[in-house]
Amino acid sequence: ALRMTEDTNDRPIQGFALTRLGYARLALGLVEEAVDTFEQAVALRTDFGSPNMLMESLAGLASALLAHQQPQAALTHVQVILNHLDQHGLDGTEAPVRIYQVCYQVLLANQDERARDVLHRGYVLLQDRANQIYDERMRRMYLENVVSHREVIRRWMNP
Repeated sequence: ALRMTEDTNDRPIQGFALTRLGYARLALGLVEEAVDTFEQAVALRTDFGSPNMLMESLAGLASALLAHQQPQAALTHVQVILNHLDQHGLDGTEAPVRIYQVCYQVLLANQDERARDVLHRGYVLLQDRANQIYDERMRRMYLENVVSHREVIRRWMNP
């Protein structure tokens, strides 16, 4: 997808593809490559002027930096996300619960007192969205089959 967007210069899709690639690299344990990829996504989305989608890429970068044993650097990006949350929310983002989950992890790693509040906000958002799914099986899948959703629930239930 990234190669195809380079030919068409479709910047929104490039940002999406880079962010997805960053998460894939992170999942594979390619932490340095993930950091680099997320940095590219952040730069692209900053230049393109897509603030809500930028939060997705910043969360990915913070997650990669945390995996790279750089919790202070990760906290810098989380602070930007939290400021954005307070002013604009996360409407229009692809995975807002994942953003909350990453913020929580980074705050926790930095022993920041805001961690529990951020976890609570993510949990409430997750439950609100889940409650809009009327099919019980689909709602359960939404809550249990998405890694960040499971993690938010687990952390909320077992502080």
